[in-house]
Amino acid sequence: MRKKLQKKVTFEFVDTPLIDAIGFVRDTAKVNIVIDPKVLAGGPPTVNLRVTDMSLDLALEWILKLADLGYSLHDNAVFISKPGDAEKPKGVQQK
Repeated sequence: MRKKLQKKVTFEFVDTPLIDAIGFVRDTAKVNIVIDPKVLAGGPPTVNLRVTDMSLDLALEWILKLADLGYSLHDNAVFISKPGDAEKPKGVQQK
């Protein structure tokens, strides 16, 4: 899965809903992404970000950083949650 996230991408998100930005990463890398439901409570945040020739994992980190979120890799999926959230799967290291 880490290899899939090394693919280089170029994109520009302007007031893009977080769910759409994450969908772009999911579709481009062809990986499973699980979003903690708490992340979307109260309406998903929007993302404003432009990257050029950046690896998907670093782009994902920036997308999530702008939304005050983090991710971890667990059971062949990317798990997105708020940093330090107790709901993340046990034994998973937060990025």
